[in-house]
Amino acid sequence: MDSFNFTPINGFEDSVSFPDPSSEEEAREQLMTPLNQLKTYVNSMADAITTLEGTFGDQEAFDTLVAQIQSVQALLNQPIAMLVEE
Repeated sequence: MDSFNFTPINGFEDSVSFPDPSSEEEAREQLMTPLNQLKTYVNSMADAITTLEGTFGDQEAFDTLVAQIQSVQALLNQPIAMLVEE
């Protein structure tokens, strides 16, 4: 299984890729970039894992794994405001 890395590898610490935003729109775009990368990775891993259904030796373990992936996908699909505690 591939390891996940953000692009750029050091994320928001990369001031060339993430300069100080000049607008709210740019700030939102910058905030969503890493989340979208993570969402793409999780979804691709979910697709790869679900193709194994039926070949997995322990169906209960497989179902648990799929449920965990689905909960991460649901979290990533929530608006950013829902992820921030007030």
